[in-house]
Amino acid sequence: MRHLILAVGATLALATTMAGAQARTLTDRDFELAVTFLQLEAERMGVGNVVQAGRTRYIEDAAADVQAVVAGDKDALEAARRLQPDLLVPPGGRYDAACSRVATREWDAGFVVVVYGFGVPADDVGRMIFAGDTAAARTLLEQELSARERSAEGTRVRALLDRVRNHYKANGYEAPPKQDMIFYRWMLARGSVLAIMEPINVYRDSGCEHLGDGPLLVLMPGSEVSKQHEASEERLHTEADRWSATLDRHRLTQQQWYDLRMVVMQAHDDAHATQPIEAGIEKDLLQFLAEGIAARKKNAAAYRRYAARLDPLVKVTKVEVP
Repeated sequence: MRHLILAVGATLALATTMAGAQARTLTDRDFELAVTFLQLEAERMGVGNVVQAGRTRYIEDAAADVQAVVAGDKDALEAARRLQPDLLVPPGGRYDAACSRVATREWDAGFVVVVYGFGVPADDVGRMIFAGDTAAARTLLEQELSARERSAEGTRVRALLDRVRNHYKANGYEAPPKQDMIFYRWMLARGSVLAIMEPINVYRDSGCEHLGDGPLLVLMPGSEVSKQHEASEERLHTEADRWSATLDRHRLTQQQWYDLRMVVMQAHDDAHATQPIEAGIEKDLLQFLAEGIAARKKNAAAYRRYAARLDPLVKVTKVEVP
């Protein structure tokens, strides 16, 4: 008996909640608000779909490029310029396809890597770094700096690194926040392109021996979402701002819009229903839902006057509950 009483009580509570939720009678202003906000929702969904499709396409295309470059079926520079047609070439640099293939494979970062060599041998500091003796390399570098003397090789390497760095900075590249400066190594970025200057050939033992042991420039034209989608990303923020401004203009909170939206969606369903609203409702519950049913009938009738404007918007924005 106790379980029966609890079950009946729960049913009545649910019926009362349903009645309260559906007892609101929609006004012409409510329907006009629905047109305004559902139109905004549709536009926001459209932008979001474009951005998501762009991201997916970019990731898939980049992955396909990486596979093709590593397999030797596509040139890394060709693939990079598909994403960044204005990829900046370093002064005095010589693009190397084989080493770019090696770097793309070793980075395994989801995008192609382009490598330029300069034909300049490494200095003693660079050779020590390559041999793994960083302590000795640091000591030698400190001695050179304190004595303000550097070997001819060291002077040539430093001049090259500074010249390339200045070239990229002059063309809008900037140092990323908290970049890790190790000896002569530097990093600069512009948009979605990252440039890394290696003071030694870090790929020498991986198939790039032909470039010698000196400095390399590594370009990564895809370390962020491709810039061709940045405009869509910005539009997402614009749409969010429009939404907030529209709520403010109509003096609505987000929750008030959600509440109105629920009633409008119910009116849409009732207006297109082939069965009476009472169909499927137990007779014992009808007395508790009478007010809500009457309001739903009025809302369905009123909705039909706005159906031509609202139906296309509801079709796009309605979320089906499984």
